[in-house]
Amino acid sequence: MSIRMVFYFILQLPWLVPLTTSSQAGGSGCNETCGNVDITYPFGIKTGCYNNSWFRVTCNETSNGPKPFISRINLELLNLWSESDDNKHNLVIVNNPVIHLNCDGKGNNRTTSPASVNLNDSPYVFSSRYNIFGSVGCGYLAIIFRNNQTDPLAACLQQRCGDLVSSSSGACYAQIPENLTSYTTALRSMTEIINPEKKEDSKRCSSTFMFDYSTQLSDISIGTTHVPATLEWNPVACDLEASLCPVVEPYAYAVPYKSGCNETCGNVDIPYPFGIEVGCYKTKWFRVTCNKTDVGEKPFISSINMQLLNVFILRWHSYR
Repeated sequence: MSIRMVFYFILQLPWLVPLTTSSQAGGSGCNETCGNVDITYPFGIKTGCYNNSWFRVTCNETSNGPKPFISRINLELLNLWSESDDNKHNLVIVNNPVIHLNCDGKGNNRTTSPASVNLNDSPYVFSSRYNIFGSVGCGYLAIIFRNNQTDPLAACLQQRCGDLVSSSSGACYAQIPENLTSYTTALRSMTEIINPEKKEDSKRCSSTFMFDYSTQLSDISIGTTHVPATLEWNPVACDLEASLCPVVEPYAYAVPYKSGCNETCGNVDIPYPFGIEVGCYKTKWFRVTCNKTDVGEKPFISSINMQLLNVFILRWHSYR
């Protein structure tokens, strides 16, 4: 004999009344886009559509049309993963500047340079899962440091200059460590490494960069100025430096409530904060899936995988 356990939910949630409040960021008017990029919560353009200033986006006019930029780190936003992508909900793809070394025509004739991107004291880090360090050029060992010249993090070896077929055929790459927020890159001549007594007079322009591994290295040439890179973000809950802000659970943000959420599954009404479609439930803990069973459609609370029989929301007024 089998025993089937179901739960009957009676929820007493006074903090949900009224349904939309000033503290619930992102309203029904927050379906925002800039250029061809959808801007989803906790990011936003208009006041009230982003969680705090770390997630504010500005839509800038450029020679190639409007482009979204994450305001406080001043990086172009290329893509946002939606909350429904469970493994990628805290990832953004940005346009990361390329560092040129030994390149007189590009404003840098040195063999060492810090990156122009500094994510220190922000909720963002370069993702070690999706990014790699790369370099284009020939005859150099390209090295990445954690903002100094004594702590090398990774290095890759370019091809010999005589072996190059194209401007990108000398490209190399290496894995990066976790929690990297800023970095410095440097070039070391292989000729001088092999024979320290021999000084090399010629300068060869090279580039170094942090880029998303989905980008083909063969598509990056010495003339490339920006490459896609993936940032991970922590869901901080204030506008201060990230180290001073409390961190909330990744799904603790309220999903912006949208109109048209009169949902049912089988014979069960699904009222807010529960919901089936994205934008109809408050957080992932209130997400409901409508599953087909032998006896028809049945709603299940996704996060705990239990069938939902009914929901009561008790409302009352407090008088002072």
